[in-house]
Formats: sequence, structure tokens, C-alpha cells
Amino acid sequence: MEQKQQRGWGDVTVYWDEKNHVWYYRVQHRGRRYKRSTDVRTKSDKPTAIKVARRLAEAIRTGDTRSLEDFSRMPGYASVKEMVDHYEMFGPKTAGAVAGRFLRYVREEFESEAFDGIKVNEVLRADRFRKWIDKQIAAGRSVAGVRSDVNSIKSMFSVGVMHHYGELKFPDLAGIRGVKISTRRGGAEAGKPEPFRIIEPKQLAALEAAAEKMRTGGDAESKRVWAVFALMRWCGLRNNETMELRWDWVREGAKGPVLDFVKRKLSDGSKYVPKGRDGSVPIRRDLLEELREAFGDEGEFVIPRSSKTDGENLYQRTINDWARQFLKNRPGKKVSYALRGQFGAEIAMRSGIEVASRMLRHASLSTTWAHYHDLVTEPDPL
Repeated sequence: MEQKQQRGWGDVTVYWDEKNHVWYYRVQHRGRRYKRSTDVRTKSDKPTAIKVARRLAEAIRTGDTRSLEDFSRMPGYASVKEMVDHYEMFGPKTAGAVAGRFLRYVREEFESEAFDGIKVNEVLRADRFRKWIDKQIAAGRSVAGVRSDVNSIKSMFSVGVMHHYGELKFPDLAGIRGVKISTRRGGAEAGKPEPFRIIEPKQLAALEAAAEKMRTGGDAESKRVWAVFALMRWCGLRNNETMELRWDWVREGAKGPVLDFVKRKLSDGSKYVPKGRDGSVPIRRDLLEELREAFGDEGEFVIPRSSKTDGENLYQRTINDWARQFLKNRPGKKVSYALRGQFGAEIAMRSGIEVASRMLRHASLSTTWAHYHDLVTEPDPL
């Protein structure tokens, strides 16, 4: 079979085999010629094939000439640390975050950070994984949050990623891939999310009064908490959007200032892609002026932060800890999301659910109906 050379790298040649649909490499060492599969089966993923070829060629040079098949027949399974190391090296761009979620699961289940001593076949038993999921739900974590963790962990062992592991040995993963998340909580019907409930008028009044007190008499940190509250309550922003918002995203619309959440290139060269769909949200001029008064508008971000971690702590923990004082009957960690829901409900009653869906920038109207639509006040009788 004719094989077309794709790339030369010193004494290592990496090429795509059209018949077997896999990247191969050749290397000569001490007069002997070796031919090996990299197990990378995506033609466009040549950079990964090169990385694998370099690693395996080095193993040959150092005298470790076992084939991938030899490795797979070795007794025992890979450790959690071995698996994570390989995943972060050869996995997708999101490898770091995904691996972090997996390690959190292992740490919580085994109460250990000695990941080198924990084997993957013990960690990935379906019964243990199912038990961990149920425990997370019972502890009050949102179903969406747990589902995100579960999907991340499963993605580490998807068919498209497994071939990167090379010599590591894994158990049959059919069991863990089949584990589903139930949304059953108390008497709620399994498989259906809890309906959105507006914030009780007394609770809402207490929230708004406490927030205003932070704006007018609080320290710098209190003003930041107020700003997150205000942007969620009066503009319906998501938690992370409050921290992503930059001054140059504010523009003058037909009826007043608006906040633009659209795909764009950022100053550091990265790209911002909004969740849901692109859209603009009107903001009251007096609120915009209060934000300028609190923070000034010479910095890049509307709500300043000393670091990315500082910003994440503010919108993931601080605002939720503060809001939980007033919304004690709300389960889950992101209780501040009730503010976005309240915004959506009020816009829906004033201007219709279609307008609310666009202002919330949902990809689907069904999302607005299921999670952000409730009667703020009783309709007038006919």
C-alpha cells in the first residue's frame, strides 16, 4: 500500500494511513526500524499525533520497546493520576477543567488526594458513581451543576478521547456511561425540573433594601456585591456575565443605554462567546450612573477585580452567600439566579414571554417558559 509521508521530525516520520484511518509514525534507532500506530484516528488532529509519536519514540530510545498491545495486557489498571496526566496532555482544550471535576469526585468519594494509589477500575464502578450523584443532589446541589460534572467525567472516557491514552489500561466503562441523573427531589416528579417561583414580595423588598444600603454606605466589597445584585435584578444577567461585562460593551440604543452581549474578540486576544444567543439588554440610565459612581469607568471591567479568581469568587460564592440570607427556602448553590428569574417573569408580564426570551438571550422560547416565567401579580378579571 502506498503511504504518503505527511511530516518529518528528526529521525521520526509521522504519516496518515488512509486504509486504517490512523496516524502512524516510523523511527530508526540503533539500525532498527520501528513502525507504530499513534492510535490518533482523527485526520485533522496531526498535532496530537506528533505529540504521541514523540513520547513513544522516546520510550523506544530509552529501551522501553513494548508495544501498545503489550501495555494493554499488563495486569492492573491505570491510576487516577496517570489517567489525569495523560488526559491533560492529549485531551481537548477543556481538559484542565474536566480533569478538575473528576478529581473532585474522586476526592469526595475516597477522602484522599493520593491519586497515584487509587486505581481507575475502583473509581469508575457504576454503583459508586450513582451513589455519589445521589449524595450531591441530596446535599442541595443543583441538578444542572451535578449534570455538568457527570457529563464532564463521562467525556474523559468517550470513544474520541480514549485513543489518546495509549498504554493505559481501563475497565469496561459501559456501566458508568449508562448512569443517568434523576431530578427527583422530595415529592417532585422524576425527570421534570422544579417550576420557577417568583420571589415573595417581602423577600424581594428585604433584598432590595439591603442592596441599597450596601451601595450607599458599604465598603468597596459591599459595592461589588450590590453591583452583581443590581445587574441580575434589573438587567437579568447571568452570574458570570456580571463579571465579564466591560465598559466598551455599553452603547447608546434608540431609547437609552444598552449592554451588548455578542461574539467578539477581547483585548487579550481571546474570544467572548455568549451563552444562549447574542443580544442586547437595556439598562436604566440612573443604574448605569450609579455603577460609574461606585467604580469609575476608566478600567476595563464594569465591576473591578484583582484577578480572575477574585471575580469568580464574587459571582460564584459571595453573591450567593449574601442572597441566601433572604432566600432561605431556595435549594441549590446559585440562589442568586432567582434574581434573573424574577427579571424574566416581570418582563414577561409587562411585554410578553417572547420579549422576555430575547432579553434573557435564551436560545429557545421553551427555556423561558420552563424556568423564567411565572405570574408576578394576579391578572385582572374579565
